[in-house]
Amino acid sequence: MLGTKDRMFLVTDSYGIPNHFFGPIPGQFYAVIGRVTMLGALLEQRVLELLWAIDDEPQPVHAGKSVAELLRLIEKPPLSRSDATDDDVRDMLRRVRVVIEERNAVVHSLWPEATLRIAFRWRPRTLKRRANESEWMQGEFVTRKDLRGIVSRLVTVNDELATMSQRLHSHRVTMSTDG
Repeated sequence: MLGTKDRMFLVTDSYGIPNHFFGPIPGQFYAVIGRVTMLGALLEQRVLELLWAIDDEPQPVHAGKSVAELLRLIEKPPLSRSDATDDDVRDMLRRVRVVIEERNAVVHSLWPEATLRIAFRWRPRTLKRRANESEWMQGEFVTRKDLRGIVSRLVTVNDELATMSQRLHSHRVTMSTDG
């Protein structure tokens, strides 16, 4: 075990992460991971806002629930007052799940010796994601283009989810003042 004095001689990045943890990682790679993380957190907030737009419970009732739980609550019938809106919400939830899985694959993976040109990510698979017992580990190569695509999809779904929440909230307000 290294003492405090020994740690001073380790090569670290500007935030103190020792190079022997992941290898030398360019700052721009960390920046991309940070963007995915921040957009994922915003997406979780937007899912909560969608639930608030369609649910009659006071806002604090659902605050702090996991995004998976929020998605299940949104899917409980009836989603809204029209079939067309329900179809839109179901399609949105499908797209939210896709980008959340992409976010999770980025955020919960290890990235040894990563660069922006190409990186290898790996992580243990959860039981529900395994096709069989031998598929307990997931790994793949990822390029800058792949990471930019994930960021782009997170931005798009965040924007569309915010628009949907505003539309559904406005519809509820109109319905309550008309009735």
